[in-house]
Amino acid sequence: MGSQSTAVDQSSGLSTQYTAAQDNTLSWNALTSPNPMGENAEPVHLHPFPSLKVLYKNLGATLSIDLGGTRS
Repeated sequence: MGSQSTAVDQSSGLSTQYTAAQDNTLSWNALTSPNPMGENAEPVHLHPFPSLKVLYKNLGATLSIDLGGTRS
């Protein structure tokens, strides 16, 4: 997810300010896929890391993990 904005001087048309931001997250929902056995079946995992399932199911991890971000 990111955003950017530019402020422009009305007289010269030159940029006077440029602000950019980007946030990087790893979403649990992006790592799973609907189960072909139906909606009530547990989602299929699209990753080789069983520990992520344990973190999410048993240890109360959130739906997304913040990986970092930038501001300029």
